[in-house]
Amino acid sequence: MEKQEKKSKKEIWKEISRDFWALCHELRLLWFSRRESSELEKKIQKKKIGMFYYAQDKSFSEELIPNKTVSGVVYHVDKTGEHGLVVLLHQVQLPWSSDELYVFKTNKLNGKKNTRYILKTAKRLGQKAEAAEYCANYAYDSVNAGEAFLPSIDELEYLYKNKRLVNEKLALIDGADLLDGWYYWSSSDNSNFNIALSQSFHSGRVYCCCNLKYCSHYYVRPVVAF
Repeated sequence: MEKQEKKSKKEIWKEISRDFWALCHELRLLWFSRRESSELEKKIQKKKIGMFYYAQDKSFSEELIPNKTVSGVVYHVDKTGEHGLVVLLHQVQLPWSSDELYVFKTNKLNGKKNTRYILKTAKRLGQKAEAAEYCANYAYDSVNAGEAFLPSIDELEYLYKNKRLVNEKLALIDGADLLDGWYYWSSSDNSNFNIALSQSFHSGRVYCCCNLKYCSHYYVRPVVAF
């Protein structure tokens, strides 16, 4: 009887030992799994110029994902690798403001704030601001109206500097407009009431003294921030 009792205790301790080591193994696997997941998340957070952007779920990829609507191409990333700018797929030729709307404050703000201020001023004065309006109303390729904006002159310069790589990526997207070598409007105003800043995408030169706001042959290219 004692022999049988001792045997039962051994079996109990054996089971406890087995369960203990099984639990340790599971915890070890869980720890490594979380570590790998954390490292993967860090890699995903690091965006690169030339990545494709999908507005529907705010995701990015280095290669086009089949059967998924691509919205634009990353053209600027800050030092953290987590924030930057995306150029969207379409552009038009429009005046900055056919009414020569004056909003000098926008020479000190970013494009998103510029666009809001331009539209607010245009509404208050009852004047047109075609370039900013087009960007604010842009609703294509899963981008919602109100998300896009007219880039500031600094944000536009980033786009010019990465024009070649961005065009290589845009060429892979059906229906996307390539960046032209012509002039592009920025959302930055000038001290002269009837002039806004633009940039040549041929020479890279910023023009600040001859861009009459009512000129309708300059390009307008919406962008979004992430």
